[in-house]
Amino acid sequence: MSVLLNGGNELLAHWKLVDFQDSDVERAIQPHTMPQIAVALGVIALFAPLAEEFFFRGLLLRWLSARGTALAVIVTALVFAAIHGQIFLHPGAQGLLFTAELFAAGVVLALWAIRTGSLRTSLATHAAYNATAVLFGVFFRERRCAPYAPCPGAGAARARTHRAQSVGRLRDRLAGRNRRRPRPHRRRRPPPCRNPGAGAGRPLRRAAPPPMSRSEPCAHP
Repeated sequence: MSVLLNGGNELLAHWKLVDFQDSDVERAIQPHTMPQIAVALGVIALFAPLAEEFFFRGLLLRWLSARGTALAVIVTALVFAAIHGQIFLHPGAQGLLFTAELFAAGVVLALWAIRTGSLRTSLATHAAYNATAVLFGVFFRERRCAPYAPCPGAGAARARTHRAQSVGRLRDRLAGRNRRRPRPHRRRRPPPCRNPGAGAGRPLRRAAPPPMSRSEPCAHP
């Protein structure tokens, strides 16, 4: 079921029938490296299905089963689809499609829980569905980048490059803001020549050359 739904979404995107775009929240939790993928699989594919199955198919379904099996299945599937909030994160065809898929998954999980009388089957199916969604998001990340917020890249190297470029731009901006402007160079005037014998504050005057006599020959260069 998980491969069918997630693979169907990829076919719809390939045929350009639905324009899939990731929201800011989905883009923020999207794993880029192997440790991040491992953490995402542990949280999304193990912890989240365990908590949701215990609440929806364990408590809510059993409480509503006293009023009818069909009503219990439909109500739990509706609450299960609405609590994910896809219709609010993706207004339009994408949100409606995701909500319908979650409703169908909720119906199937509720029927399996009622048929088997245990949460093991529904828990395993839910975990496989979430794990497939995480892996599809990792391998088909580039096509879901919104035009106003591009994705950092499909691989760890491109993600590190994008992060380094962002840090470099921020560092350059802070350095340009804190950089002091150079002061204009001012030429200093030389101090006036002072004659210590003539008194302070009186500039030194050059003596006039003696007058040349007529008997002295002119020095030609």
